[in-house]
Amino acid sequence: MVITVQPAIPFFQGNGYETWSTKMRTLFISEDLWELVDEGYAEEEMPRDAVKNVRMRDAKAFFLIQQAIAESIFPLISKATKSKEAWDAIQTEYQSTVENQVVDQDGDGIHTDIIAMDDSVYEAAAKGNIKFLTDISESEFQVQLSPKHNTVLHIACEFGETECVRWMLNLHSSSCSSSSSFLQRPNLKGDTPLTLQQGKDIWRW
Repeated sequence: MVITVQPAIPFFQGNGYETWSTKMRTLFISEDLWELVDEGYAEEEMPRDAVKNVRMRDAKAFFLIQQAIAESIFPLISKATKSKEAWDAIQTEYQSTVENQVVDQDGDGIHTDIIAMDDSVYEAAAKGNIKFLTDISESEFQVQLSPKHNTVLHIACEFGETECVRWMLNLHSSSCSSSSSFLQRPNLKGDTPLTLQQGKDIWRW
């Protein structure tokens, strides 16, 4: 007998938006719904026989958003009819801008410019989409950070995308210092890509 365990839905009451949105994005990716939430859909551009299925999947994503917010926040999405509309409404109200912040990320007194990670980059790293990542400048791999200051390498490690991790490490291997820094860069919790996947097959070459 197979027992299906439903993932817990992160709950948002108005505080900690960045953490909540990151958890929700991961949930949507795991359910193959993130593209609908992030990009939306236009029925007029779809084959007629595909519309019903897309509507059902979008309704599922919309329902997850409804279940994930407090009643005091619900009025923000009361007029939304699609998941993207609801997601964007909450994002507009609560997202804090982290683009172009200057932080002492490594704790060594050296200030580094960071850029808020694009949603499409997060999804590519989480799914191991090397083809998409090849279009990104190598220098942005370390300056594009998630709300928890995870790099693309952190994310690929967290989701167990072995080939993607190895590809990124090979990309940085031309510079030993750059590669070492990439591996040892901590996120806000102090976790490096190495500690996230310590003891797992992902590091066995």
